[in-house]
Amino acid sequence: MQQDTALRKGIVDKTTGRVLRQRILAKDLYELVKTHLPRTHGSLDDVLQAIKRINVDIAMMPNVRLFGRHTPSDTKTKQRAKALELGFFLNLDSKYTPDVWLATLTS
Repeated sequence: MQQDTALRKGIVDKTTGRVLRQRILAKDLYELVKTHLPRTHGSLDDVLQAIKRINVDIAMMPNVRLFGRHTPSDTKTKQRAKALELGFFLNLDSKYTPDVWLATLTS
């Protein structure tokens, strides 16, 4: 997934520490995909395409649906701007954590 140009900037290859909300550690993403992939009944490519589709869906959400209010706080505004810069929206808000969007692939 890290080689995918649409998702590459949001996946961080670090072994220690933490990452800002709108990014995800490669190791954490690998573990989540490994957990959810057997339940999707699809290939890794199918999962990758679904993840890209979810990323675009979250990117297109209006603020009220994404953050629960028309005018988000300064922090949320900055997070969304950073996500736009990265092209990676999958971990932008606590409602759209990797656990949540990977679980949607199995339902």
